[in-house]
Amino acid sequence: MTVEKHLLLFLADETVPPTNHSSEHPLHWSVVFRKVTHGFCFDWGAELFA
Repeated sequence: MTVEKHLLLFLADETVPPTNHSSEHPLHWSVVFRKVTHGFCFDWGAELFA
């Protein structure tokens, strides 16, 4: 099965969302925190996150 067959599936099936927002949303705050702490360049950022 190829990815191309399913790439535009959301156009034919209304139950398929056009974005992957639901899978990315749980990661959002973790990514924001990492950016604010400069990607854990400093030990205090990594320790605070852990």
